[in-house]
Amino acid sequence: MFFELISKSRDFRSRGLLDSARSAITEAKSLSPQHGALFTEEQFLQLQEYGLSAGHRGYISCKSLGSYGRFGNQVCQYFVLRALSLKLNLLPIAPPWLGNYLFTIPHVGIPGVDLQPIEDSLIRQIFSGSLDAINFDISSSLALVDEVRPWRQILTNDFTLHPQLGFLERELRSLVGASDVSVSAHLRLGDLFQEGEQRTSEAERFLTEIRKLKIGGTVFLATDSPDALIPLKLTDYGNIVLAQEMYDRPNLSWFYDWCLLRVSKLRILNVFSSFSFTSDFLGAFDSITLTLDNDYQRKF
Repeated sequence: MFFELISKSRDFRSRGLLDSARSAITEAKSLSPQHGALFTEEQFLQLQEYGLSAGHRGYISCKSLGSYGRFGNQVCQYFVLRALSLKLNLLPIAPPWLGNYLFTIPHVGIPGVDLQPIEDSLIRQIFSGSLDAINFDISSSLALVDEVRPWRQILTNDFTLHPQLGFLERELRSLVGASDVSVSAHLRLGDLFQEGEQRTSEAERFLTEIRKLKIGGTVFLATDSPDALIPLKLTDYGNIVLAQEMYDRPNLSWFYDWCLLRVSKLRILNVFSSFSFTSDFLGAFDSITLTLDNDYQRKF
């Protein structure tokens, strides 16, 4: 009798009859309140009541979102999660992450729903249409540029700044708009350049390459390692300004940097990173990104 009620609940859910499904679950709970099948079915029903429409076939999750990699990698994970959910018509589920606080991305996730992990190697097959999947978890942080590109406009809309951060966008547009040319440069050192001399050497190489471009306006320099610039004099390389010195809220300088890259018409990079890729991908469609890379360039 118990499993018949569980089966009824699943059938009602599949037809969108949520009240009938809830009644079947309540009756099943009176027979075996601790049964695992009851717990799982109840969680799926809660998800459906939370926002799953009749058009969704099932679920996709990324349980590692927010705990694997830094900001750029997390955004890439969301790209894959969201694009796959749209392609397969699944409801995306994830733990709370920075995107829920910084952008208008709603948090959809209920603890206790266990979806089966899928190998990263199969994700490209799913995107290509040669493999179908439902009710699974991804862990990939890969920026699958070509695969997620068809959903660029939807992803761009997802990454609308949270209303409480409207001040940040206004400040940046005022800052960038005050220059003759809307240009930003991203000096990515981080874990790619470990030693102090190596980091300064890469900074000098990058600034020298920027000077060769003869840009007729201010270049706002964003970097994760401002210490590497201490031995250098920025004015020796043109009209280059360290962006974080212009921000009103230094504790958010990393996010200012990312937003600065996003709103710029021209981005100049020393290496291709997830941080710069995501700001480029979500930036204006007519903007340009130029990578003055070397042997340290990373590919996705």
